[in-house]
Amino acid sequence: MGLPRKNRLTSGTDFDRVVDAGRRVTRPEFVLYHCAREAPDAARIGFAVGRRIGKAVVRNRTRRILREGVRVLVPRLVPCDIVVVARPPVVRSGVRDLEAALADATARAGLLLNDT
Repeated sequence: MGLPRKNRLTSGTDFDRVVDAGRRVTRPEFVLYHCAREAPDAARIGFAVGRRIGKAVVRNRTRRILREGVRVLVPRLVPCDIVVVARPPVVRSGVRDLEAALADATARAGLLLNDT
């Protein structure tokens, strides 16, 4: 199952706002940009996978793997906007590795809800 529509960041202006005004957490596989949302509904996530990653088939596969890695985190995220910009080492990572890397990056950014 994919990422629900309400949790997707789709507008180019929203991407620009998050990348320009947001904070970032850097990992070898990706850079995670984040900023607070005006509307406190749910977290929205967008993915940027450029041509440096590979041809279209590789980029689309990478996007699907990143989306799956984030899907399990969405219920635990505070309301915010997130942009994940892929880096070339992401191609060598599996789904479980990316899930762990995304969980680590969101925890370091302070985006996870307290489960206490």
